[in-house]
Amino acid sequence: MPSFASDASLRTFLRTEPPSVQVPPPPPPLPPLPISHHDRPVPGLPRNAPPPGPIQHDPPGYRPVDLSAPVPGIDGGDLVQAVGDNLVILRRGRLFSIATVGDRLETVGWIEAFAPGAAALRDWAEQMFVVGDTVAVVAFSAARGGTEISRFRVSPTGELSWIDTHQLDRGGPSGVAAQVVDGQLVLVSLEDVNSESGGDPLDLLPAAARWSPDGWSGATRLVDAGEVFVAAPLRSVGGGRLDFVSVTRCDLAAADLECHATSTLAPGLREYHVATDAVYVWTQRPPGADRTDPAWLYRIPHRGRRPGAVQVFGDPVSPSAFGLGPAGTEINVLVKRARKDDAGEAPQFALGRPALLRLPLTRFGDGGRTASEQDYIALPGPADARLHDVALVHGAALFAHKPWNSSDQRDELVAVPAGATTPVVLDTASDFYRITPMGHDAVASGAGAGLPFNVVDLDRAGGPILGPRYEQPDTREYESRAHPFRYRPDPDSLDLERGLLALPVGDSLTRMDVLFLRRDGDRLAEAGRLTATAMPRRDDNCRASCSAWNRDVRPIFAGRRIFALLGYELVEGELTPEGAVREVRRLDFTPPTEAALEEGAGP
Repeated sequence: MPSFASDASLRTFLRTEPPSVQVPPPPPPLPPLPISHHDRPVPGLPRNAPPPGPIQHDPPGYRPVDLSAPVPGIDGGDLVQAVGDNLVILRRGRLFSIATVGDRLETVGWIEAFAPGAAALRDWAEQMFVVGDTVAVVAFSAARGGTEISRFRVSPTGELSWIDTHQLDRGGPSGVAAQVVDGQLVLVSLEDVNSESGGDPLDLLPAAARWSPDGWSGATRLVDAGEVFVAAPLRSVGGGRLDFVSVTRCDLAAADLECHATSTLAPGLREYHVATDAVYVWTQRPPGADRTDPAWLYRIPHRGRRPGAVQVFGDPVSPSAFGLGPAGTEINVLVKRARKDDAGEAPQFALGRPALLRLPLTRFGDGGRTASEQDYIALPGPADARLHDVALVHGAALFAHKPWNSSDQRDELVAVPAGATTPVVLDTASDFYRITPMGHDAVASGAGAGLPFNVVDLDRAGGPILGPRYEQPDTREYESRAHPFRYRPDPDSLDLERGLLALPVGDSLTRMDVLFLRRDGDRLAEAGRLTATAMPRRDDNCRASCSAWNRDVRPIFAGRRIFALLGYELVEGELTPEGAVREVRRLDFTPPTEAALEEGAGP
């Protein structure tokens, strides 16, 4: 994609608003799809809605972090990280260090997870990353505005010390959504370019400021005009109608935090995906374009190479609808358009039906080319299909869908094997509302009583299969918005099809458990539970992230050891020779109360 020669030429472009938008014509439509199972009644009981999650108090513009679909090679951050022989836990605005060497399970200390002396009551700390002995906490500050990165050092014996805190001025995302790739923290941001604001539009580019007790340093811009790119056909749109979509990368291990950014101009941000090779940004359509006109897919490489773009149709169905192909030569995206009455000459799927876009990376260029008809695989589904979950795993795609406003029909579970072009309908008689990667396969879970699960073997010779249904009696999921499944294959399972699956279950106000299921091929069986003994809501003198919603329960696989974070309890389990998980020790690391702190207790 072309960039800009100077700040002056970029400012001139950003203040330009031509009266019309010209986009290339779309390719011819795809042939009609076969009739779906959902075009005729399917017997079954009405679907049971998933249990509601706890009451949330998110700030305006806050985008919760969804850790439910981990990407191999990408660290999406977590509440618990292993640093040497210690576990570091992020909970309700504090970092706790727990020694685990030998048979120990002992609190080493704790520290506030933000800059010393800062007022952080309206901060939301959702993600923690580890690079070497450095821990980074990424938080959204509603009080100060923007995204903050606080770094801490972990000594070999587990003591915690604050290093620095930086704020990404304007360039931070609307909420916290960061990943780490090769030790680099990657954040994606969106800023609206308003030509009527009267200020310098270049002030909207990513910048960083450092915190000190005397206040924030002056913000340093992280990108110049030569690092701002735009798809060639969008030059006619005018910069005043476009937005800055920027990717900021920070070296967490550097002595002084080093950040740099790449910015693009796009007609809004629809969805984005951080892969091991690049950040993929699916834009909105240009102002004035028809709903069936093309949008753009930008590819912004991690290692300083020039971004590229290609015109695409449809919309990604969710943030988990992206996946890099197993050979790293294509990007796969599950797309659809919910409107079946839109005008235009878009492909058939864009009028409501889903499709799998398998786009070779060679298609990316200056943005003048359009994804070809052969790049789309038409998928079964009614014209008003509702795709409520999707997973792209190792080149295969798996999704569940049903018609909108349908209470008497069950889901249709569809898989597209890696390298194949023919979709396979696996099930039409169940309800699935979560699909989560598990090795090279996936697990589909339902909302009905008994917490049903099915293993989906996606790389089986001869085609994908749906394993036998497993139900966990008198159990429901603990978290409804982001579900931290964890799966650990057995060391000797080369095909990754034997291992231990863990997930939080229980009631958000009373009971908390981590349930462990044993996977053997396409079958699941209960392996045990690690259970909390204390109430999840306790007085802890909270000063930040006090209303955060994913703070309580997390399964942890640290090497061969098994832990469960249950509120302020850390429970260690062991795997018996019979394959059962049982408790061996536990630790209550509740911080001191305000009264105790006033008496001199502290971190």
